[in-house]
Amino acid sequence: MKYHIIIITLLITFTTAYTTIGQNLVQNPSFEDITFCPTSVAQIDSAEFWSNPIITVSYSTPDLFNACSLSNLVQVPSNNWGYQNARTGVGYVGFVAYYESYPDFREYLQGNFSSPLQAGESYEVSFWISLSENSYYSISNIGVFFSDTLTAVLNQPPPNISFLPITPQVSIDSLQLDNTSTWQKIEWTYTAQGGEEHFIIGNFEDDNNTTYAPAGGSHNDGNLAYYYIDDVAVTRYITSQENISNVNYFNLFPNPASDKVFIELEFNREMETTVEIFDLTGKKVYSSYFGEISSKNIEIATSQFQNGLYVLRVNTGEEILSKKIVISHK
Repeated sequence: MKYHIIIITLLITFTTAYTTIGQNLVQNPSFEDITFCPTSVAQIDSAEFWSNPIITVSYSTPDLFNACSLSNLVQVPSNNWGYQNARTGVGYVGFVAYYESYPDFREYLQGNFSSPLQAGESYEVSFWISLSENSYYSISNIGVFFSDTLTAVLNQPPPNISFLPITPQVSIDSLQLDNTSTWQKIEWTYTAQGGEEHFIIGNFEDDNNTTYAPAGGSHNDGNLAYYYIDDVAVTRYITSQENISNVNYFNLFPNPASDKVFIELEFNREMETTVEIFDLTGKKVYSSYFGEISSKNIEIATSQFQNGLYVLRVNTGEEILSKKIVISHK
């Protein structure tokens, strides 16, 4: 079954007072831990806990980028595919999601969890993505496949070089991923079957079902869509009925709100607190840092927001509290 895109936790349907996010289970989520500094392309295996699910010798292998590299092919921020700073640290990974010259050519990233997913539990699945400046195309198809076994598939000769004929549990197909200047967050909610220890990120649609559009870039390798990825996260949602050690009280009112919304916070110790509001596209429309607080009543003017559904987040550095809020101007 395919789950469509969720930007900033739109599928949170808990009836409890709030939800928070647990520990990130992805090992080496921002590709900072490496066994050696990349010297050329196709060295994803240098990033600890990451691999290529396609068994290949000369192609269909994602690239590892790092500021430590002496090669202009895989440096950060300027490299073979364009210019982009790492979102976290000094490294990220890149992969081909569509290649016009080679039908069904794909590259995929395979990662590992520090512990298996628990059956029936809901998880926030997210990563940050950026289209490379030299990409001729952008696409709107990307997903994540979860598995209890490590995937290793032999590549095939053209025309079906490296397409994985598997169905991801979460995917998007309606958002054009064409941002080259900044990182764009993609996020879903996934209910685990239980026992998942590995996952794969990539385009799981064949060329006939891939939605692509001109992006304005060009590259010597041809007309393709190439993406950078950083900060991969899979974290379990924790409801307020569970043991949340630092949160005594979190309330938001009125909801729906018109011109103002009020937040009441109480922690059992001082916490560095940031409040953010996101719209349905994942765009951050409000952010304010309140320093170290143990309790505070916060007033936010919402008159400048358009009518619609938003997600308000309180980030303490240790926990992320989320509530949906409706803005409805009279």
